[in-house]
Amino acid sequence: MAAGRIGSNAKPSGGSRRPVHPVVRWAISVIVGMVPLLVGIAASSQPAGAVSVGPFSIEPARTPGALFGRPDFNYDVVPGQTIHDAVVLSNTTSAPEDFRVWAADAYNTAVGGGFAIRPMTWVNHGVGAWIQLPLSRDSIYQLPGNTAVTLNLTLTIPPDATPGVHAGGIVALEIPPGTSPRGYGHVNVHLGVATAVFVHVQGAAKAGAALGGVQVQASVPPLAFVSGSSEAHVSFQLENTGNTVLNGMARATVTNIFGQTVKVFPAVPVNDFLPGQHFTIKEPTWRPLPVVGPEQLRVAFDSRGLDPVIGSSSFWIVPWLLVLIFALAVIMLVLGVWWRGRDRHQEDHGGTGIPGMPAPDPGAGGPPAPAPAGLPGPGDQDLVVSGPAVGPAS
Repeated sequence: MAAGRIGSNAKPSGGSRRPVHPVVRWAISVIVGMVPLLVGIAASSQPAGAVSVGPFSIEPARTPGALFGRPDFNYDVVPGQTIHDAVVLSNTTSAPEDFRVWAADAYNTAVGGGFAIRPMTWVNHGVGAWIQLPLSRDSIYQLPGNTAVTLNLTLTIPPDATPGVHAGGIVALEIPPGTSPRGYGHVNVHLGVATAVFVHVQGAAKAGAALGGVQVQASVPPLAFVSGSSEAHVSFQLENTGNTVLNGMARATVTNIFGQTVKVFPAVPVNDFLPGQHFTIKEPTWRPLPVVGPEQLRVAFDSRGLDPVIGSSSFWIVPWLLVLIFALAVIMLVLGVWWRGRDRHQEDHGGTGIPGMPAPDPGAGGPPAPAPAGLPGPGDQDLVVSGPAVGPAS
């Protein structure tokens, strides 16, 4: 293998460039700032391993006498132990390439939980701090075309290292970036690759996980019960509370008030879930929703050697326009029943409409006329005078 050389500065890229639109320049700065390192190492049923992006690769050096290479660095150690190993950096292009190479801690991305390596500016506290390479982070390593170089490394386990799995990686970042035509000008693209490092510190192994933050955000437009345009966004959080790496499946289902399953989301694989990490899983948009009713979301996470972890959340689907129409219909029905009862009551009481007051007798001809003066009226009583009869004088 040909040896590379260490330099202090990257070579400037030549060629003229057209001015870049300010919006594009801002987007470029955001992307480039995030790249060191969004090296999400592709997860599989095996631990995350070495990755190649075509022009170059980085991987563990092959063990003497081994028929196959190693997918990653994987060590079983005790506190205070020191291990010597090597990593191979390969440039498969025909032109020289400049690289920065460093070790860093690993983590799970905040959404989706992908295995990733911290950027070069990160202050490491785990495996990234335990690995020593022959290059400093500020050094630039130039590797000729079609060449591979072996870089020795030393892994020193602290005496107070806690039992369980600790993860990190070794990163190679292309410097200067290649250029790719995009939009108004040329976009600088940083290519980075990494190989994972898993360190198993001997001690009691404890597998544990927690599930929380189960949320459903439902959107029900006014005419959703006709157009089927209602939808919901489901998300939940997983946390590795133990000291082992977890691999498993997360499943989410929705049942109605009768216990019937109304939605089954695709199972989400969880790989290389590191101790102490937590992340959010966002399910695909659910549409359309049931027309109405209370629903129950149930989430389960299954992993080997771990009892199923369960989380749930209840939510309502309320078509407000349909509810308003139903409420108006009920009000109109109540008013109609009341109006018909009022009319029937008026008919039963001669139309006065006043409860407790009898209707006048049509044949009575109205109230009685007053009596002439000096005569007893119909309501007066006759005056009776008693005494001896008075006859004519004889």
